[in-house]
Amino acid sequence: MTQKGSAVDWSRYPRGWFVVAYSDEVEPGQIKGVEYFGKKLVVYRGENGEISVLDAYCPHLGADIGVGGKVVGNCVRCPFHHWQFGADGKCTDVPYAKKIPSRAKLGSYPVHELNGLVFMYFDQDGHPPTYSIPVVEEYGTDSWLPWVTNEITMKTHPR
Repeated sequence: MTQKGSAVDWSRYPRGWFVVAYSDEVEPGQIKGVEYFGKKLVVYRGENGEISVLDAYCPHLGADIGVGGKVVGNCVRCPFHHWQFGADGKCTDVPYAKKIPSRAKLGSYPVHELNGLVFMYFDQDGHPPTYSIPVVEEYGTDSWLPWVTNEITMKTHPR
């Protein structure tokens, strides 16, 4: 598989749940562009409050939805020609067309929001999650200290 002209060795990444954002980083109606697993992704929260993770590049002409894209209801809209995609990655609207192309979709990923974090499940073979993320009972109580954000860019494996 390739992503924007560069070969991606999917075997470099183990399958599992990965933190891709803090819950408070993505408000309803907001999109956050991120890069994980050698590809660009968008994390967005629909107006219903649910969070989703999709591939960032529109299948129409390759626009990066994380740059200028908008949340419309519970879908994301491409900044170029306003194609819209639901949380499952399927195209839900092409404003100037009577029929939506059957292959118009973005890659979508299982997402779980827990303990103030947004987790995405990655499996290079596309298999569903094989385990659940445990709940931290203390999270959100008086005995819990809030997460502290520190970002360091390192060229290493994400685990």
